[in-house]
Amino acid sequence: MLYMIDQMHSNQMHSDREEFLLDRQARIYSKIAYLKRLELYETEKLCNLNFPVDNIPGARQTNVEYEYIDNITIVDIRGIEQHFHLDTHGFQVFHQPFEYSAAIFRDASETCRTYCWDMELYLQKLLVAEKVYIYDSQTRRYESALVRMNHLLQVHMSTPQSNASRLKLELNLSGEGYLFYPNKSQNWYYLSKMRPNEVFLMKQSDSRKERAFAVHAAVVDPSAPEEMPLVDY
Repeated sequence: MLYMIDQMHSNQMHSDREEFLLDRQARIYSKIAYLKRLELYETEKLCNLNFPVDNIPGARQTNVEYEYIDNITIVDIRGIEQHFHLDTHGFQVFHQPFEYSAAIFRDASETCRTYCWDMELYLQKLLVAEKVYIYDSQTRRYESALVRMNHLLQVHMSTPQSNASRLKLELNLSGEGYLFYPNKSQNWYYLSKMRPNEVFLMKQSDSRKERAFAVHAAVVDPSAPEEMPLVDY
C-alpha cells in the first residue's frame, strides 16, 4: 500500500549561521521523481504489485505515475556534517570503526554474518538503544538485471506501520510507504565522496512525534562519470 503526501513541513528552521554555511556549500542540480497529480488518486488508493499479474484479466501491476521535476538544488554537506542531527533534520553522518573488503558484500551470508552483526552492536551503542534489529540488507549492484532491489529514484519513505511489521515473520509481506508531491519548501542534501568508514543514518519514523524524519530518493549526479566501477577497499 502506498500513501500520497501533498506537503512536508520541516520542524527545523535554519538559523542565520546555518544559512550562511549552506550558501557556501557546493551543490548539484538534478531531476527528482515525484508522484504525479492525478484525479484518479481522489477515489483510488495507490498500489504497486511486485509479482506478475499477466494471467489475471484486467489486473494492473501499478496505478502509480511519476513526474520528473528538473533542476532541483541538492546541497553537498561535506565539511559541515556536524551541523545536521538525527532528531532535528532526520539524518546524521557518523563514523564507524570497522574495515571491510568489497568481497564480503558479494556474499549475502557473509554480509549478514560480519557486517550486519557489527552494525547491530555499533548502532546499539551509538543510539543508546535497548535493542537493534536489522531486518534487511541491500547491496547495490549494476552488473546484473536480476538485482532484487536497486536504488529508487522516486521520493519516498516507509510508514511507521510498515517498519514495525518487519519485526514479524511475514512470508506474504504486504508493505506500505509514502510517496510525495513536489513542494517548494523542501530542502535536499547529499554527502559527496563518501568514505568506507562513514555511515549516513536516516530516520523514517519516531514514536516521538516532534522528532524529524527524512524522506529520500536517489538522484543522478551530473558530475559523476557514466561508469562507476566497484572499488575494493
